[in-house]
Amino acid sequence: MHMFTNIFSPKPIQPPADAPYTVQSLSPQVRAQNLLSYMTLREKIGQMALIEKNSIIKPSDVSTYGLGALLSGAGAKPENNTLQGWQQ
Repeated sequence: MHMFTNIFSPKPIQPPADAPYTVQSLSPQVRAQNLLSYMTLREKIGQMALIEKNSIIKPSDVSTYGLGALLSGAGAKPENNTLQGWQQ
């Protein structure tokens, strides 16, 4: 199986439905390497980013920048600290 990493492609590569990363019998290393081969450098950086939640302007920034996670700590809770407040 030939693996490549397309780190400079401006557009993500659409993986085939039977991409190796979906095959549970393969090792985690092989699956991860294959999955990463479909991601652009920008996507990889976004997935590694941990951004403090009050640093984003709007919730859609998570998908716009492909953020991997939001940090909510040190009092970084919504003004309305309820389930509804967190969903906004």
